[in-house]
Amino acid sequence: MSNNYANNYNAVRKIYKDLRSQKREIDPAEQFFDDDPDAEKEIEYGKVQKNITHVETRSVIDEF
Repeated sequence: MSNNYANNYNAVRKIYKDLRSQKREIDPAEQFFDDDPDAEKEIEYGKVQKNITHVETRSVIDEF
């Protein structure tokens, strides 16, 4: 039974190596994309800034 798994592993490994060794041709149509037309109409609000609302003191007891 374990021999069957070894044979399957080696077969899959051979297929993987064959596919990996093949030179792939890149389709020029897949290199670029057009932006969504709805995205061009969106309002950009910019970066969100978080301001500190609590000022650190020397110890917790000072706040009471």
